Amino acid sequence: MGNRSTYEDVLEPQLVLVAEGDEVERNVLARHLTDLGHRVELAEDGAQALDLLRHRHYPIVVAAWILPQLDGIELTREIRALGGAYTYVVIGTAHSSRSHRLLAFEAGVDDVVGRPFDGDELFSRMVVAGRVLATEQQMRQVVRERDNAQERLRDAHRLLTVASTRFEELFDGLPIACFTFDHDFRIREWNRESEQLFQIPPYLAIDRVVWELFSGKSRKPWSKSTLEKVLLGGNMDQVEWSMTRQDGTMCYMLANIFPLRGMNNEVRGVICGNVDITARKEAEQRGEVHVKQLNVIAMELERERMKLEEANTRLEHMAVTDGLTGLRNRRAFQQLFEEEFEKHLRSEHPLSLILLDVDRFKQLNDHYGHTTGDTVLRELADTLQRTCSVGEFAARYGGEEFVIILPNAGPEHALERAEAFREAIEAHDFGINHVTASFGVATANGKLTDGKKLVDQADEALYESKRRGRNRSTHYRHMIAARLNLSLDAA
Repeated sequence: MGNRSTYEDVLEPQLVLVAEGDEVERNVLARHLTDLGHRVELAEDGAQALDLLRHRHYPIVVAAWILPQLDGIELTREIRALGGAYTYVVIGTAHSSRSHRLLAFEAGVDDVVGRPFDGDELFSRMVVAGRVLATEQQMRQVVRERDNAQERLRDAHRLLTVASTRFEELFDGLPIACFTFDHDFRIREWNRESEQLFQIPPYLAIDRVVWELFSGKSRKPWSKSTLEKVLLGGNMDQVEWSMTRQDGTMCYMLANIFPLRGMNNEVRGVICGNVDITARKEAEQRGEVHVKQLNVIAMELERERMKLEEANTRLEHMAVTDGLTGLRNRRAFQQLFEEEFEKHLRSEHPLSLILLDVDRFKQLNDHYGHTTGDTVLRELADTLQRTCSVGEFAARYGGEEFVIILPNAGPEHALERAEAFREAIEAHDFGINHVTASFGVATANGKLTDGKKLVDQADEALYESKRRGRNRSTHYRHMIAARLNLSLDAA
């Protein structure tokens, strides 16, 4: 039954809800899932399953398409409407047509399996479900980390606001004469002690150039060349200077002049503290300690911002990347394809699409095991990525199916590119028996206004390649033209 010895390494046991109206199928399915280590709960119809889901979260739901009261598709829509933690939905059906699969996927179904349920196939689908749930768990962890980072960032903002308010109050209430000035040497803060010590009111000091304000006084610390050194990061410690105040008295001071730094350690301005000689030591300590505290808070704020950016980047990457192959996932493909199709409609430039499917992939998995199958998918994805030209986009469409968008590529060029991808895969050494893929190509013309129809055409061409013997490329237009010729010949 496949390589089940490694199952515990692939998927942790989950709580699985089985919704199956047929008692025999329900019991068989429950036994398979229990053998795989899962805890299983059973529902006989869709309504009963929905009632259980409303009261408890089930990571995985395996349901029959046809159910009493509420069929599998309607049940899936109700599950998606419930919200909350993600539930991986697998639908079993005896119908394997493409239209049935598309209807299921549009309703929110994650996977479609054949009925009656096959143990090996069920094992494989549970492995896929485990990977998806593990990815969802990782994404929720990243979201939690992001939320924690945001909370720390808000705390840092609050702390910085409190510290800034305290700084303003402390600065104005300092028992020493302090003022600050910016890179233009214009005074920005002027506290009460400065007004009293220098006998200059704030309205005469604010926005004045430092050396103009102290013109005619001792110019020892106030020359432009001296202050430029401070703005470059230097300090001036215990500089003695003097001035004659408005009342004619002489005042002697010791000044400490040093830069104010921002969160990136850049110089934002300069602060000057002036004290009487007798109070010099105490004043210097208060001013410098408080500035260091502000610098620590600012740097912590920057660190938290960088953590938040990193968490957002990781979250964005996980949201658009297939966890196994590293290519864009189906969600990212759908978004990119819609954008390219809109460009095609506006510009009327051609747009082509390639769908490819690994030939006999189920037999490969059955023979070599799912680990080897995963390796083949990863190496095939790498081969597609290396073969892509500038402007071409490859993505994993689902299971062993891949898709390539070819902007500005007409029918002939698109078919040539499909052959290039096919030959690259055929030439690659996968370490096992010959691995090939079948390709379907479709090109949008002026009459095609629905992108979904272009996907359908590529899908039909892919199945034509499978029908004709696999390991080949078929363009939808050539397929239709060949059918018309056959019809004319028959007539």
